[in-house]
Order: sequence, then structure tokens, then C-alpha cells
Amino acid sequence: MRPISLTTSAVAFLLLAACAEKDTKAPPAPRVHPVQSPTSASKIVLTGAAEFGSTVTVSGGASTVTVTADPFTAEFLAEVPLHTTIPAGDISVKNSLSVTATDSAGNVSEATPVEVVFGPEKGKPAKLSFALAVDGGTIHAGDTVSYTYSVTDAYGGPVVNPLEVIPSWPQAVVFDDGISGNGQVLGMTRTGDFTVTARATGAVGVVQVAPLTVLPASGKRFIDLALTLSRMATNDTTAALTVVKDLYGNVIIEDTNGTSAGLTLSCTPQNTSTPASACSKAGNLFTITKSGVYKITAAYDDGVNPAASRSDYVFVEDAPDVEPPTAHIDGIIYPGNTVQVPRQGRIDAQLTLTDNRGLATAVLYAVFGNVPACRSNSVTLLLTGATSVTTSASLTLQNCALPLDGIALFVQVTDQAGNQAFSPVNTSLTVSGAQLGNLAGAGGYQVGLFGVSNNLNNGADLAVDGASQTAYVITTSNNNGIRVMLPDRNSNWLNDTTGQNYQGNNTAQGIAIAPGGDLFIGRWNIGSITWIPPSLPTNPASLVTGLFGPSRLVYDARPTTPVVCAAKTSGLQSMNCYGFSSAGGGSLTKQFNTDLIPNPAPGGNNTELAGVAVGAKDASGFYSIYLVYSGCGIYRSPASFDGSQPAVPVAVPVAGGFTAGSTCADVAALPSGDLAVLDTNQRSVIRVNTTANTGAAIATGFSSPTGLDYAAGSVYVLDRNLSNGAIVRISPPTGTTF
Repeated sequence: MRPISLTTSAVAFLLLAACAEKDTKAPPAPRVHPVQSPTSASKIVLTGAAEFGSTVTVSGGASTVTVTADPFTAEFLAEVPLHTTIPAGDISVKNSLSVTATDSAGNVSEATPVEVVFGPEKGKPAKLSFALAVDGGTIHAGDTVSYTYSVTDAYGGPVVNPLEVIPSWPQAVVFDDGISGNGQVLGMTRTGDFTVTARATGAVGVVQVAPLTVLPASGKRFIDLALTLSRMATNDTTAALTVVKDLYGNVIIEDTNGTSAGLTLSCTPQNTSTPASACSKAGNLFTITKSGVYKITAAYDDGVNPAASRSDYVFVEDAPDVEPPTAHIDGIIYPGNTVQVPRQGRIDAQLTLTDNRGLATAVLYAVFGNVPACRSNSVTLLLTGATSVTTSASLTLQNCALPLDGIALFVQVTDQAGNQAFSPVNTSLTVSGAQLGNLAGAGGYQVGLFGVSNNLNNGADLAVDGASQTAYVITTSNNNGIRVMLPDRNSNWLNDTTGQNYQGNNTAQGIAIAPGGDLFIGRWNIGSITWIPPSLPTNPASLVTGLFGPSRLVYDARPTTPVVCAAKTSGLQSMNCYGFSSAGGGSLTKQFNTDLIPNPAPGGNNTELAGVAVGAKDASGFYSIYLVYSGCGIYRSPASFDGSQPAVPVAVPVAGGFTAGSTCADVAALPSGDLAVLDTNQRSVIRVNTTANTGAAIATGFSSPTGLDYAAGSVYVLDRNLSNGAIVRISPPTGTTF
């Protein structure tokens, strides 16, 4: 057979004929997976399959949606918005969707219909019927409240969601499984207007609230009767105050004038010879004209429940004993004329007691240091009806009585009629200050002990919360525990929420406190400032690290952002201030670009920075920051606490107050603009006037002072050796302030 040979023209004709053929076959109708209907969703997701790579169009919804079938799997997914406007009177609206596929040649398949109803979903709670089986919505306290209910979906079909029933009286108890259609409420024992709320769980808005009024319980009534006077003189008047209650303590009546319905008040003389007319009644007021004992009775009968009554007695005298006794401290028997009492010693006092009818008891009291919690008392003296007694009483000093404490002595006396009186206060005694050596105020300033504790003998620094009158001492013992001295003179270690002491491996040297109780600890060896908030966390945060020996701290709340200023006592002998925020776990933000270093640098014996204080604010908004060095050189620098570099500090010469060899250890700013400086070598506190450049001692004779603070009108000094560890309070002369 000969091979066929085609010319070029023939080949071209065949190719043209092949291109002229067109695809006119429609793709098959898309296959659509089942969808939930009815649905409460405003959009549904249609999935299914159509011809590979065809265009799938879904119409009939709120808008037409077009997607492409996957060219490899033929699957498609379309998110279709539904018509959601429900016609008036209907509970749903039907969406008749049409799904078609169009191939690349434009052939359109037959439509696959999909009907989706928008409206409440079947089986979900939509309707609630709830009713209390209570006549008029009213019960008596303690009655059982029965109720019925049913929960259906929007189409009247069943649901499985249980019902929750909540009475507004919190002590009521509900017995119901939530599905049986009935239940009970017990324990409605309080009178008043309440509600019982029924709610289908898992549904929003399927709620009914039924009102319920609870009246006093039926049955026995109980009466409380109180007389304004239980002991009277003839022609006096007493008022019978009556309260009637039910079994559960609900008040039925609270009578104040004797006119309440069902209430009867009566007065009966207990002496048969006394005429009934001796006790006259007006409302609930009884006036008695003859002496004797009278029985006053309150009876209540509402005509429905059993009647109740209650009686009380009043004793009427021709002239009752209403005159109080008298008491006087004649003198101090021991320790005699000595005005100072040895600590933990005793006081014996001579007393004179009198009464017009008859004395009953007397007690001698002593209050130490004007601290009410620190007191002592004698045994009770039994006076057996005498009208005049001169006797003695003795008491011992408590451990809380501190050296130099003033002692307030007084007597409490009671007569046989119950009248009570107190003697004038005797303030001639104080607790001996022998343990304090030469400690004394100077220039009219007064010194006294705020507290003592053996655990203060290793104290490094203190901070005082003026609002609560509580002192906090950081110690080098107990691994840098923090000792708390309370206003009642008790002291304890500061513990975290687990009861463990705060410890810092003997590295803490400085402490400061904010008015709200936030504590800041300067840890010398590790160069950090630790923040202990009032919540007392187990692991307090170190908000600043990398410092070189922060051993003196001061907190100041006056700037817009409160600041903690830290004195560095090693190396550079400089300081900086840090803005404090408790937000987000706490932060301290450096306020000055560079640390404050006096220029010219301190020389001589001013080798170490001993303390820092934030002083007064001037008219330009700048604060005076004071640096005090070990040789008592004082430097001042204005600071705005806005992060800018403050001016170079300048020396503030002091014309008086320090002597050669003085060694300063701490400083505190006073409200007047002056400074309080601790001179440890001279064992004194110096008040420095930074305007007049003068200074003078206000307290002398300390033993081993180590820390200083000012709070609430007083200067406080921590002394390690004084009374084996003490906090001294310095007060200004009477009529003056710091």
C-alpha cells in the first residue's frame, strides 16, 4: 500500500477543521453536602464537588457567591450570606439556594437546589413556661414553694437543656433535677419581697421571673421586752420597748408607743398591799408613784396564732442611789518620793475611796508612755459596802513600759448601785532612764523610746511609717531580716505570705518606706534595690541592679512620679534617684542622666557618702537634694526629677553643730527646710539650718546610733546598743514643729 502524501495546503485545511470544533457539553450538576437547617447563623458554609476547575455559583441567598472548584480534587467551599429578615408573624425565613457549575467553555450545569431556613434551631430552648404554685404569690416564712415549668424550642419540640431556678434569698434551697417539670424551694425564712428566677441553661433570654412575698411564719410568737429603766425612784417613768418576732426571728411588730395592733402592756405591783393605781400607763410609758417591785408584761395576740407574753421587773425606791463614788490617789508609797520607777519594778499607792451609800470595788491602773495597749492593773479591791475606805493597791510594770515613759496612774471605783467613777490622774512618776545612760534632749527637745528589742542590736537602718506609727528596721542578723516595731510596742519579723522571713544574705544596708506601705531595700553587696509591696510576696522583685553599694535610701512622694533616691557609699560616693511605679510588677526608672558627684569632690575625711535627703521645693519646681558625707560635709543640688541633668552640687557650709572629728552616718529632710544629721562620733543628732548655715544638737548621749528617719512630726534614731537595741523618738519643744 502506498503511503499517503499530503501537501502543505491539505495539512492546513485539516488543522483549521480541528480548531473549528466547539465544546458544548454542560458539566454535571454540583454535588452539595448536607447543611444544617434551620440555622440561627447569618452565614452558612456550603461544601461539595463540581467539575474540575469549574466556576461554582451559589445564588438565592442574601448575595450571589462565586468560587472555583479545585482543579485536582473538584471540591469547593463557599461562604453564603442568608436572608435573615423574618416576615411579621413568622418565626423563620426560607433561603432557596441554587448551585451551578460553569466550565471553561461557558457551559452551565443544571442547578442543584439547597433550601436553608434561617430561624431558631431545633432542640434549643426558646420558650419557657414557669409558674409558682402559690396563692397570690404569698407564703409564710418556712413554707415550701412548689412550681411547674416546661421548656421547648421555637417549634414546640422538646429540649434537653436543664432548667436553673434561683431564689433571691441566698439561704433558700432548690430541690429539682431541672428536667422533670416541677420542683420545690425550701428555706424561705426571711420576710419581705423576693423573686424566683427560672432560666433555661445554654440559652440567652429564655428567662422568667416570678415575684414572691414572704409573710411572718405561722405559729408561736416570741417577744423581746426591754425597759429603759430597771431601777427607778418614785414618780419616775420607764418605757416598755417591745419587739414581737416569729419562729425565724422576723420582726412582726416593733412597738415604740404601745399602740401596735394585738399588743397589750400591763403593770402589776408584786406587793399585794400596793394598789394597782400606783403604776399608771400612757401608751408604752409607765409612771410608778410608790416604792416596791413591779412586773411589766407585754402580751401579743393577733387572733390567728397562739398568744405570747414576756415580763420584766422594775425596782422602785423612794430615793435611788444615783450619786457616783469618789476616788483619790493620796500618794505613792513605793518607790516613795522618787519620781522614777525601776523598769519591771512595782508601784504601791495609797487610795481614799468614798460613797454616800456603799462601795463595791476598786482597781488601780497604770498606762505607760501614753500607749493604751501598754498598761497594768492591781487586783480588784473588794470594799464590802463601806462608805469610806483608805487603803493601798499595788501593781507591777509591764515589759512594754520603756525607760523615760511617763506613767499615768488612776483608780476606777464602783458602788453597790453600779455607779462608777475615776480618780484624777496622777502623772508624777516616770520609768527610770538608767538603762539609757546619758541620752537626753538638748535645747528644749524631748527624747523618748519608741520601742526596744534585742533583735535591734544588729540594726543597720530604719524607716518609719508615720500614718500607722510603725517602724521597720533592716538588720544584719537573721540574714538581713526586717524587724517591725508596732505602736503597741510589740515587735516581730516581717514575714511573707507563707510565714517566711525576708532575708538577703547579709547584704542589706538601707531601707525606705512609701506612705502606702511599700518597702524599698538597698542591698549593698549585690548592688540592687528590692521592692516589697504591702501584699508581701514570697519573691520580691529587685527593680534596679548594677548599683555600687546602695546603703542609704529615701522615698519622696511629692514629685509627679514618686522617687526613691539611693546613696552609693562605695567608690564614686555618688547618688541617683529613680521614679517608682507599681504597675506591671513594679519599676524604678533612673531620673538623672548621670549620678550626682559633687564638684569639687569632697576631700579630707569626707571619703564616703553617708546619706541622701530630698528637701524643699522652690518656686521653679526644683527640689533640693542634699548629700551628706562621712566627714559631715553637706552638698546641695537642685533637681527637677524630669530626667535632665541637675546643676552641679555646691557645698553648704555649716557654721555650727559639728566639731572636729565629727562623723556623719545619715540625714533626713525636715518640713521647715532644715536637715536632721546623725553625728555618730559625737553621738548626737544635729539640726542644720541650711539657710542660715548654722547647726545645733537636739539630742545627745546616744550609744551606737546607726540610722535616722523623719515621720509624722518626729525624728527617729536607731541605736544598736542603747537598752540592747532601741528606737529613739525626738520631739520638738512644746508649741514648735520640725
